[in-house]
Amino acid sequence: MIFRLAVLSAFALSASDQTRPSASSQDLPSVKQAVAAFETADKACNDGKGRSETPDSGSLGWGESSWLRDYWEMYELTGQTRWWDQIIAHFDRMIANMTDHDGDGFKSWQTQTYSTALIRAEPMHNRGTATIQAKLGKILNGKHAAQVTGHRYLIELIDVKTYAVRDATAAKVLVPRASYESGKPITIAPHVVVVVTGQPAQGDTFCIWTTAPRAIEYVVHQGMVLTPVARFIESALKRPEGDRYHTKAKEFLAVIKKHFLHGNEKCWIDTGDGAGAYRFTTEPTERYPNRILPHNQYLALARTWLILADATGDELIRRRAVAMAKNFKRALRLVDGAYEWHYWDWIENGKPGHSGIEDTSHGRIDVGFVVEATRRNVVFTDQDAHRLAKTLLARMWNGSTTQPAFGGRVNTKEGKAMPLVDWIDLGQWDPMVFQLLATNVVRASDTRRARALPTVLVARKQMLAVKP
Repeated sequence: MIFRLAVLSAFALSASDQTRPSASSQDLPSVKQAVAAFETADKACNDGKGRSETPDSGSLGWGESSWLRDYWEMYELTGQTRWWDQIIAHFDRMIANMTDHDGDGFKSWQTQTYSTALIRAEPMHNRGTATIQAKLGKILNGKHAAQVTGHRYLIELIDVKTYAVRDATAAKVLVPRASYESGKPITIAPHVVVVVTGQPAQGDTFCIWTTAPRAIEYVVHQGMVLTPVARFIESALKRPEGDRYHTKAKEFLAVIKKHFLHGNEKCWIDTGDGAGAYRFTTEPTERYPNRILPHNQYLALARTWLILADATGDELIRRRAVAMAKNFKRALRLVDGAYEWHYWDWIENGKPGHSGIEDTSHGRIDVGFVVEATRRNVVFTDQDAHRLAKTLLARMWNGSTTQPAFGGRVNTKEGKAMPLVDWIDLGQWDPMVFQLLATNVVRASDTRRARALPTVLVARKQMLAVKP
């Protein structure tokens, strides 16, 4: 279904914006049209089940979460609780797949996708003076890491000029004989490479331990799927006691509080002056064990807590939401009236460090959090939202109203990003944001447009709600 989409002829530009081109005069599609298109797309994806059947947290966080968000948006547009039924059915399936994989008493979902492989090599009380070192002790490349088996290997010196290699775990000889050359890399198994340097003695043996990628819990995946569920809980708890949606909301709330609020307390850190955030787990195959999370990763769950703090009045939930809001706000830098920030800021060995500038894709989670916090009057204000709108329009936009594109990071026009979700909500503070991002939906494929229209229409509804 091809929709003619347009953007905000109903919104006049402010005096300071009179130099901007006027919005299109075409009309947005009706809610009925948008619902029909979405229903077709929903049915086409696993018969309406999305990715809710998978236990993999990566697929849930970056795939299933978008369906949960879509269902909430469809409810926002129609007021029909059949979309709540979809949220309930999906989340029930997800709860059934939660496991306590690390035995800490709390359940979640996990994935190996971002886990590393480890390689450690040591001499075994040898007589010679040769040393051994793994060429790469931690394999960050996911495809390479996945080929590491977790086996233990042995390099044995048959004589001072000849060695053999055995897989001690599989009880298998891998290399019967090979010539020893000091400093020459020895490939033991795919991506398991060591270097023996110096003078060995006959009988010397070197042991190589490998650790295969392990399943790990990720706060960001939890927050992505829990936020639309939290919106359902907030609304359903307003219904009378005994109402089936009220009852289901309380059931979901109990699961979330136990396993994701209290379950993540072990990863919480205070960062001073009332701020704080979550850390990565201490699992050895984490990329950065125990380091504070990148901004988008802790803010994904922080948005869940913003919603549930208002829904329940729970003091711990509110403290965590406020602390993460403060942690992110102090990471923002004001440049020419707009905000920019790093993807990640941390302190290690007492010294501050940071990554490059936040990218447009992950940045939408940061922006979505600020929008939520501003609407709920938590730490952020309308001024902050205006500054983020200026980030998009003054720092990232290519200047075209017919084919708008945006930079790949929040401080540049370089790139051809097409942001929509969360970014479009900044249209509440500057209608030009809505105009530009909605324009791109017109040019999208039918499938993407069917998924994107609810987001556009809900953003428009929010703007109308706050129109002066």
